[in-house]
This record gives sequence, C-alpha cells and structure tokens, in this order.
Amino acid sequence: ISRENGLLVGHAQHEVARIKDSDAVSAMFTAIQDFVKESFSPDRTGRLESADMGDFTLWAVHGPHALLVCVIRGVPPKSLRAELSAILELIHFLYGDSIRDYKGETTTIPDVDVELERCLQFEAREESAKKRRGPSLFMILVVLLLAAALAFFAFKGWLYSQQQQELQAALEATPGIHLTNLSRDGKEFFVRGLRDPLAMRVADVAESIDIPSDRINVSTQPFQSLQPEMIAARAAQVFGQPGSTRFSVSGATLVVEGDAPWSWQRSLRSRYTSLAGIETLDTNALTATDRQQFAGRVAAMGERKFFFRRGVEYVEGNDVALRDYAAELRALREEAATFDYRISVTLRGSADALGDGATNVALANRRAVAAAAVLSAVGVETPIVSEVADTVVDGPATEDISKRFVEISVQLQSMPKLP
Repeated sequence: ISRENGLLVGHAQHEVARIKDSDAVSAMFTAIQDFVKESFSPDRTGRLESADMGDFTLWAVHGPHALLVCVIRGVPPKSLRAELSAILELIHFLYGDSIRDYKGETTTIPDVDVELERCLQFEAREESAKKRRGPSLFMILVVLLLAAALAFFAFKGWLYSQQQQELQAALEATPGIHLTNLSRDGKEFFVRGLRDPLAMRVADVAESIDIPSDRINVSTQPFQSLQPEMIAARAAQVFGQPGSTRFSVSGATLVVEGDAPWSWQRSLRSRYTSLAGIETLDTNALTATDRQQFAGRVAAMGERKFFFRRGVEYVEGNDVALRDYAAELRALREEAATFDYRISVTLRGSADALGDGATNVALANRRAVAAAAVLSAVGVETPIVSEVADTVVDGPATEDISKRFVEISVQLQSMPKLP
C-alpha cells in the first residue's frame, strides 16, 4: 500500500483465502491508521503495526514509500516479521522510485506481485473437536462500532484525497508558483516548490478553495517567474503605476496602456529592458495628459501682436506686455525639454502705407529686430526675424496704428525619440 496516498500497489493471497476486494482492504487499513494517528498519537507520529481481529492477526511492516500489510490466520511465528521486512526492503530496492510516484497505474510496477507471493505461508492443522463458540454480544458491538469508525474515516480519507487534487490543480494554475511535490498526512497537506515573491501566497490559494490555511505546511524557495502575469506585476513594482497605467505582456513585449506623466514615460523607455523576458515596449495606447496640456499652453502663446505709435516707439503698455510675454515664453522654452519638445520663435514686423515703400519695409524690419532684442534681453535665445518684402506693405497712404506692429509666432517641435 502506498504511504503517500493509500492506494493499493499490489496484493497476493492463498487460494483458500476469500478476499473479494483488495482495494477495500487497502482503503480500510489506511482509514484505521489515520484514525490511530489522529485519535491516539499527540504528535501524529504513531503508526499501526499489528491488530487482532477475531481469528485473524493483521501485521503492518512500514517502509519508506509503502506498507506491507499481511492478514494472518492463526498465531504467526516471531521470525515471520523479519522475513516480511526483508521482502519489503527488496521491493523498495527494485521498485523504490515507481512506488514513490505511484498514482494507481499498476503497469508502472509490473512484477511486484511476484515478490509479494514470497510472503505467502500456509500451515494446516486439525480442526478442534470442540465446536467453536459463536461471537459474544460484546464482540458484535465492538465490530459494529469499529465498522462505523472505519466507514467514517474512509470517507474522511476520500474527502482529503479530493481536496489534495483540487489544491494541486489550483497551485499549478496560479502564476508564479512552481509545484514540485504535494503530499498529505491525514488532513494536513505538505507543499514543496518554488514561489515568485510577487505571486499569491500558497495559504491564500488554499483558502480560495475552502481549505483552511492551518492545514497547509509550506516550504518554498524564491525564484523569478517569467510568466506574463508575473512580469507585468514586476513592472508595476519596479516602475510604479501612476494614474490609470496598466501593464500586460505579449510575448517579449511589455504593453503599457492608460495615462501617465511624460517624465515617467521617459524613465520607462530608458529602463524597460532591465526586466527579464522583455525585449520591446508598446506604448501605442499610452497617453500623457501633462504633455498635451503643455502643448496647449504653447499654442496659446502664438500669433501675438505688439503695437507701435511711430518708428520703434511702443504704444503705451505694449513694451511692458512684451517683456511679460518674453518672460513667460522663456519659462515655456525651459520647460519644453522635459516634454521632449523645442520651441522656435519667429518675429515679423509691419508698417502702414504712410511714406514710401522702401522706408516702410525697413521700418517693419526694424520693429521686428527691436522686439527680438527685448526677447533676448529677457532670456529667449535665438529668436528668428522674418524680414518683410515690398509687397507686404500695402494700403492707403494714411496713418494706421493697427498696422504698426510686430507679430510673434511660436512653433512647437518634437525632439527626436529616445533610442
């Protein structure tokens, strides 16, 4: 009988014996042994080695992976136990690995019955002349109580075996857990294997299928799982998960979705290859609201006009407004690099048609140069002056302040992507 799961490995019997169901005998003995451990052994280390059952004596010889259980009629000699132990040692020597991994397939241990037949001994004796007495009422009650106990513990053993199968399936389906061995001793389960630190706890897996955690004995070693769920969890741990960011893994690609600050995205692009199992990054479904808002602020600065009374003399208040505008523009240009943008500034002067055309063209360009000097003084470097042509100055030859201005345009350009 397998010590791991109580399954029958093989059996042999005399022709005169009448054992109808050897599997039932195996299940019954396993239930009795569990009953003895749970009821009479405080540390659960006790084991059943013999039992008297009327005309029969039951002997159990314990080995590393299997029990040799013998049903004996009559009084066995003391030397028989030593012979049985020697046979069990030989069986373990020949079939040790197969017995340890035994799951009920008798074909994995094809010749064990040959060794078991060596256990069979038969010695006939004359029947006593006296008529045997029938069993007493007390004996009948004891047998009935024992049968009830056996039935109860047989059911409990079957129930625990079912829970063991469910626990194994649940652990094998849990990302980040690699199960190497799952065994049972009564109602307690012993789990051995590997567990990713980010994976679900074994006790929590057990409780998810209604097995109390106090019945689980866990011994696992840490490892780094390359299952997609574990890589995604590790990405969230390493890089953080701001905003609505979500990680998933497709093959060797880390897929990031949602919305996250642009600075976080820049860091992610420079560090994602540090994740084991990841070669490429997919951010097609990832947005950056802060970068979009910055682009909107820059767009609001474009196409701004500042007016002149005559020559390069500003209309009252326009010179102050230009300096304030320049300070705001300088701050935007400094901030642009954090969003992988650069800002270019273009100035174009204008004049009315009062006076000759060449003079007005020169005046328009002087106004653009004067405004560019203000920008440079405040810290806006390398503004571009766009010179006007003759055809630009047009209209009636009258004084018109609305045409005496400098217009500043702002262009937002994306910097080359990071490698």
